[in-house]
Amino acid sequence: MARLPFAIEVDADFEAAASALFGEEGFAAISGAARPGGFGFRYSIAASRPIHSIAISGGFVTIDGRTAIDSPRTALSAFLVGHAADAGDQHLPFAGGAIGYIGFEGCRAISGLEPAPGFSRYPQCAFGIYDAAFVFDRIEGIGFAVASCGRAEESERKARALKERIESHRPSPGGRRREAPSASGVRLIPDDAGFGDLLEDAMLWLRSEAAERLHIARHAAIPSCASDALREFLSPLEPGSSRAIFSHSGAFAVVSSRKILLSIEGGREARAGLRARREDCAGLIPSLLPLADFAGRPIPKAVSFIDRHECRHRGFYGGAFGFMDALNASLMPACGATCYADGASYAAAGCDMTAASDPSRVISEISQALAFVQRN
Repeated sequence: MARLPFAIEVDADFEAAASALFGEEGFAAISGAARPGGFGFRYSIAASRPIHSIAISGGFVTIDGRTAIDSPRTALSAFLVGHAADAGDQHLPFAGGAIGYIGFEGCRAISGLEPAPGFSRYPQCAFGIYDAAFVFDRIEGIGFAVASCGRAEESERKARALKERIESHRPSPGGRRREAPSASGVRLIPDDAGFGDLLEDAMLWLRSEAAERLHIARHAAIPSCASDALREFLSPLEPGSSRAIFSHSGAFAVVSSRKILLSIEGGREARAGLRARREDCAGLIPSLLPLADFAGRPIPKAVSFIDRHECRHRGFYGGAFGFMDALNASLMPACGATCYADGASYAAAGCDMTAASDPSRVISEISQALAFVQRN
């Protein structure tokens, strides 16, 4: 059934809309900061209450609450093609479709590699299909509630209901700026001794040519609360970067990026070609995943090193996030990630190592990257 979009202006900025939808089931939002005079990141998107969902954990794929053993790559492509909207709004970047992420472990699964050992608080990959979303034009300073349903009256009803939820929200008073955690409140994973052993073994692998390059990652555990996730997401961004927030069973993850993997804008393409466009895009996504960038080369050897030395999942860090509707698609690599759950947050950062690397420089670079994540 063809979907018919409807858009209505909302008296709220993006920060107010994100605050109103934060905490609702399936909350997801993507925002960015454009370079002066540069292309991209004109629009920010926030949505909640998806009508369809897919989650991938290991070899298990859950679609709309039903779990089966399936190929993650096949299942994700079929889901994105099957549920994308059949009509878009040529004036907006998103008029109902998929928003989600593929974490580092998800990249492994979709690439046909064994899933990482151990437990992860989040699915390795999760996308929701949203038939209503808030879209904010940062250049014009105008926000819209957009809905795309099978009937025109249903699209209007959904858009107006979203507008009402956002405009009726009253932010709690006394919002505070998140302070950088004290050194005593941060626990590094692995600890200094363990990280030293990791670097020593990495140099042995690299010098023996078992691997050409390894991407080394480290985590920082920081006491926090769920509202810190929203504050981090809404904090200022450096020009040319983007940020997203995703919720899962009361936990939240904030991811950031400084580049684009995939950007397709088809606002004026003929309707007859929309399904072919979606199929092409869904097929492209697995091939664009930044696995080598955040693991190393050759990939199987690098992943084997990670499994031997890292006691915590990389989670979102090194994966990708973005959105896709009938006309447009955007996918960004997760160059930074902080996960909030159970009274703590876990930030991840990393850098490349080769046989010529100075281990002390690697320690310094990762420490600076973790400190930046904690401040921002």
